[in-house]
Amino acid sequence: MHPSWNPATSNIRIFEYPNDIIKYMQQNASPKQLLKLMQCSKRFCHKVFPYLPVQNLTINDNEEDKWWMRKLDNSLIQGTNFDKIPNGLWITKEMGLSDFPNLLPQVLPKVAVIELEELSFFRQAISCDDLVKLLSHGNVKYIDLWSSPVKYGNGDIVPLDKMLEILSNIPDIRYWHDLPPFSVEAAENLSKVFVSPKLVSFILFADKETFDFGLYEKFIELNPQIHFCTQFLDYDLEDDFIEELERLNRITLENGLTEYFPNKFFYRGIPEETRVALNNLFSEYLELHNIE
Repeated sequence: MHPSWNPATSNIRIFEYPNDIIKYMQQNASPKQLLKLMQCSKRFCHKVFPYLPVQNLTINDNEEDKWWMRKLDNSLIQGTNFDKIPNGLWITKEMGLSDFPNLLPQVLPKVAVIELEELSFFRQAISCDDLVKLLSHGNVKYIDLWSSPVKYGNGDIVPLDKMLEILSNIPDIRYWHDLPPFSVEAAENLSKVFVSPKLVSFILFADKETFDFGLYEKFIELNPQIHFCTQFLDYDLEDDFIEELERLNRITLENGLTEYFPNKFFYRGIPEETRVALNNLFSEYLELHNIE
């Protein structure tokens, strides 16, 4: 079925289609196309809807049940055996994979559609191919990568500039540790790095020695349209580096409200008045631009 075909606006009268054409369309329509077909005509309705809509899918090792999901009526489905996770999942809000290190390849065959507010990975080994395939199933508004590096099939880390391309439809990106480096080519000319116009916010929690702050700072300067919030987790930052962070925060506060988001650089021991001033400025920006 051609992806641009819309049964809701088609001039062809569906009730005139032969049964074999109806059956073919049922079997070959994408989940979203099938839903439109069912809304358009009862002839496309299955006796049993082939997908299971759920609000979320969560897998972790903190509960007696290793996985659980909440259906649209708020009832729960849960279990301990990953093989028992139902197939044909249509996830509408959240998906979180944590603790068990290689979950995505097990879950991916069970997912049909995602319309996620949040996608989060905690201590996961993520294949680039698997992530691309998952994102092809729908939309994600926010992704949280916590100690979950994305790797190519040969084991190499996917560089940050390539990750920005893979995540190009996601407005909010958050890294906890393991920020990938820029590729050699990108580092030589950061102005050529593709940055999606959909990207609104980039938040990083990390230790200073785990990434090149000089390149990161330059990348921020080249993309003032993005809200960057950086939290250093180190307990022993050098005095000269703290002075650099204070300088950047001072520039933000002196500039006040502008057309761009105020960027924030937090660290352990930051003066409370600086933290409060940055957060207040950010809140004023959101209010001024009617951003929730």
